[in-house]
Amino acid sequence: MLEETCKILQELAIAEEWDPVDAMVQEVCNDEGMVDHAYNVWMYHENVNVRDLSGTVMEAAEIPEEKFAGMRKNIADAMGKESKNYAKFRLACALAKHDPRQYVERTIDVLQDFMEDKDQDVRETARAYLGDLDFEGVD
Repeated sequence: MLEETCKILQELAIAEEWDPVDAMVQEVCNDEGMVDHAYNVWMYHENVNVRDLSGTVMEAAEIPEEKFAGMRKNIADAMGKESKNYAKFRLACALAKHDPRQYVERTIDVLQDFMEDKDQDVRETARAYLGDLDFEGVD
């Protein structure tokens, strides 16, 4: 079941079918195997849309701190390797949701970059996370 769901999600992400991706992610994001797949496989995928999917899953999931603590550095490193794209944004969102800790400045920098994005949902998400991080540049 998990393998088939991962395959479907990956194909939808590559095809940029984001509405069904978002709906499916909400249904499966808290499956530990899904989080592990997003972190261990999709975060390093050659396709930027699949890397975006990785961040989307990790952002949506309820990941206990004891698990996220072991993921935080690699997520921050992956975020730093992305050019300005939605994969970078979603990885920043995952960090912001689960507390970026020592990567807070890098996370804020990425979220600030998306405050002027053409997509209103992206701008609003960036603003909300910047507010959560107590960044003073958000009105």
